[in-house]
Amino acid sequence: MIERPLIFVPGILESSLSIGFVTIWPPGQLQRPDDLFANLSTKVRTSIDENVPAGAHTLFPAAYDFLISAIIGMGYEMEKNFWAFPYDWRQSNEISGQMLTRFIEDKNLDSVDIVCHSMGGFVSRAAHKQGAPIKRTVYIASPHFGNPMSYFELNPAIRNIGFFNFFEKLTTTKELKQLISGATELEKKWKELYSKWPSAYELMPDDFYLDNRPMIYGNGQPINGINETYRKNEWSLPESMHPNVSKAMEFKKSLGEKLPENDDDILVIYANTFETLDTIGYSSTGITIDGNTSFHFSPTFDFNQHGDSLVVTKSAMGSMLDSFAYKNSKSISNIHTILPNNKNTIEEIKKFLNP
Repeated sequence: MIERPLIFVPGILESSLSIGFVTIWPPGQLQRPDDLFANLSTKVRTSIDENVPAGAHTLFPAAYDFLISAIIGMGYEMEKNFWAFPYDWRQSNEISGQMLTRFIEDKNLDSVDIVCHSMGGFVSRAAHKQGAPIKRTVYIASPHFGNPMSYFELNPAIRNIGFFNFFEKLTTTKELKQLISGATELEKKWKELYSKWPSAYELMPDDFYLDNRPMIYGNGQPINGINETYRKNEWSLPESMHPNVSKAMEFKKSLGEKLPENDDDILVIYANTFETLDTIGYSSTGITIDGNTSFHFSPTFDFNQHGDSLVVTKSAMGSMLDSFAYKNSKSISNIHTILPNNKNTIEEIKKFLNP
């Protein structure tokens, strides 16, 4: 029996320009690197009512086909009591949460269930904080306390092999493979572009994460805390990024350390079996250039947290404590992008929505 309407909040969406319906992400076969940069550089919404030329209009092709089909098979009907919520994944998740809240209001729903994947967990939690009538929530591989890979990607001093290896699999043309594989100038452009998106900073590990475990080891010593990691070191993020860091961390703190609603109303699905790059080390080289000490960064590595290749276990579980897990926490082995379509994931969602 279906108790209430259901909304799916994805983590992987296809984006387009409103003028000419040009697909800007994922990279298309006809796109050159310069076109991709130009399209993804379009204005990002800074308030809920702001008009911008680009936005998400549909799910990432084939990313959720099995999950969507299974939900429909449970008796839900698209556009009647089941919707997929699109949002521009570059903008702040706080704005996306406001848009989800309005989405629910516009459909005159007084209570809804949510299934969300990846960054969609931020959107759902933000909407709940803003008063959206969300009852039950399924979180699939949501990086509740952050994804270290986003920090590696934002920091100009760090070569993020993992990020480029992941996105290289999505490309089809030789030009785009060169772009994603990180040719020096193209990688620099990509980092500069990424640094303009509020969501990139919100994806970074927050104080709940960094106060419990380090992401960086400096000359063999663990570095903890937001300030120590992001702001107060010669190897930290550039000062121009600090306001974005502050705003993002304030947003993350506003969501709280615990997931909203009662334990019975939460299903957390995560994986802990795949190498997930969550740690990096640096050492001082002793070379001083223009008064600044030079540093050498090691390749990023898995520090025994594992995960689903993108999101580490402790972040995805919604708890930094090994002794705590939500009543309905389920570990299912699969990589980040495939986990929503895993048959075990789908079975757990069925049992949760139709007990």
